[in-house]
Amino acid sequence: MTKDNKVVLRNKKGDLRKLVILMNRQNKRFMPPFEPILQAIDLVTTPEELALLLKMGTALYSYEQALAISGMSSEKFNPLFEILKQKAFIRTQYTETGQEQYTLNPFIVGWFEGIVTYLLGKPEEKEFARRYMDFLTRCETVISFPSER
Repeated sequence: MTKDNKVVLRNKKGDLRKLVILMNRQNKRFMPPFEPILQAIDLVTTPEELALLLKMGTALYSYEQALAISGMSSEKFNPLFEILKQKAFIRTQYTETGQEQYTLNPFIVGWFEGIVTYLLGKPEEKEFARRYMDFLTRCETVISFPSER
């Protein structure tokens, strides 16, 4: 954040928007990619993590398939993939035979609940909460409900 409380993004805004749109597709709910939510995601995502998430898109992958599309060595991929699972960007699903498969989590219910748990006690926790509250406040100004008569 700068002196005038303006948030400086470390990721490209267009890439953050793409990620929100992909996450929306996972459960067909629309979470508007407003500036505050882009800032919240940016706070917890490195450019390298974001690039991998965008490469994966919404498909379902085995570990080997995810490694292959990453274009990385397994030494570089493993820690990156593990942190994305911890941050709840990637969820694990199981086939009928018990094989693990991985896909992008939806925004809600999925990523938001997981990232809040991940951030507990971490330095970014309060800033994430502030940015998410900014998002909810912004939603209130855009989304209106019919008034009672």
